[in-house]
Amino acid sequence: MARDPAARVRDRDDACPGTVDAAVGDDGLIARIRLPGGRVTGRQLRVLAACSQELGKGFVDLTVRANAQVRGLSEAGIRELGARLADAGLFPSPTHDRVRNIAASPFAGRDPDALVDADRLTAALDAALCAVPELAALPGRFQFAVDDGGLRVATRRHDVALAAVAGGVVELRLAGMATGRYADTPDAAVALAVAAARAFLRARESNGAWHVRELPGGGEGLARLLGDFAPTLPDVGTAAGNRLHDSRSSERTGPVVGVVPQADGRMAVSALVPLGRLSYTQLVTLADLLESSEVDVAGGVGVPSTRETGSGMRLRIAAWRGVVVGDIPRAAADVVAVLDAAGLPCDPDSGWLGVSACSGVGECRRASVDVRSLAREFATEQCGLGAVHFVACERACGRPARAALVVADKTADDAPQRFTVTAERPEIAEGVRTAVAELRLSGSIPPADCATGDSTRSGSNSPERHPWTTG
Repeated sequence: MARDPAARVRDRDDACPGTVDAAVGDDGLIARIRLPGGRVTGRQLRVLAACSQELGKGFVDLTVRANAQVRGLSEAGIRELGARLADAGLFPSPTHDRVRNIAASPFAGRDPDALVDADRLTAALDAALCAVPELAALPGRFQFAVDDGGLRVATRRHDVALAAVAGGVVELRLAGMATGRYADTPDAAVALAVAAARAFLRARESNGAWHVRELPGGGEGLARLLGDFAPTLPDVGTAAGNRLHDSRSSERTGPVVGVVPQADGRMAVSALVPLGRLSYTQLVTLADLLESSEVDVAGGVGVPSTRETGSGMRLRIAAWRGVVVGDIPRAAADVVAVLDAAGLPCDPDSGWLGVSACSGVGECRRASVDVRSLAREFATEQCGLGAVHFVACERACGRPARAALVVADKTADDAPQRFTVTAERPEIAEGVRTAVAELRLSGSIPPADCATGDSTRSGSNSPERHPWTTG
């Protein structure tokens, strides 16, 4: 039965948390810090480390959208966090905080296959979004993407994407749909994205949609509204038009792990963050790495330099819950040693590749199973099964696209754990199911009575935001 185009698909605003618009977890308040393009400096890492240690639980979680979360905050802690992050440049707009969702490759600006500089375009788009008052009304789950044509980023999950199609030329895409609207300057590209976001706000008035794909007509319907919002843009021109037919855009996708050459001859190192959780010590190690002038191959950080000069290296958070240290001016082995010693594996064959989990018992009110421990055991034993996400309820919070899903729960305190496995490919589902069964037989998976928590409690890993907010 076809859906009534006039029917509302959402009857409430989304509850996606922000920096001070906190969510309520089982362990306190949760703040989500937007990092457009995964960009973060050494100084900002140091501030995040201090905030997590002094205000939260001593760690920072990375999300599937390359953002950061601090858990276990009090109401006073949320206020203090907002002030500290604003001072560090991580909370530039209280009004637009939750809408600064911009995905980009962690190799942006350095990828040999890139057709545009996504690093600069991401920064320009971020500034433009914050400069338009009406865009503060965008849902917190509305997602932008800047795809430079190197490592592929833009998908149908991204509501508004600027996707490179030739040297210096991007196309506007809406929920993955090509619009045939092109721009060959950063200003024109940003104007297209802003126009699309404004058009979305008008289109969602009728049905409360959070995403372009939820609108009547989806991306195609939204594209028809663009003329009401898009400024008169210069034509891309004959020369740019010809370049569209000579595109060399890449089909590479993530995750990418290990040593990666940059376009400028320097190197980048991509490391995994097990279960997407950076400890205080790991955060400080990363900050030291960026702010030191010398790296010791033994796995330590060498001579500290001034904060202004630093090592010349940069860091980006990756959407596969990893970190990429770039602009390495010499042998990357030294940086690999530091990261490995910090518990951030750089091996492309690591068992941690693709393994993730929701918060689980003790942090989420819906959870009755310690799925994070289960995921750790699985990462130690599994081989070649691809992305697998462990969750403690059917909501499947934090699930990466296309990942096999393992739902672990129990119906009563004395009941055994129950596992449900789903995947796009039957052979992957069977492989994961077999691996989990073998872990149970070996005793690697703790019995159900090791898990604590009441599965009848209300709430979730993505609950309503805390009523105390600012901006």
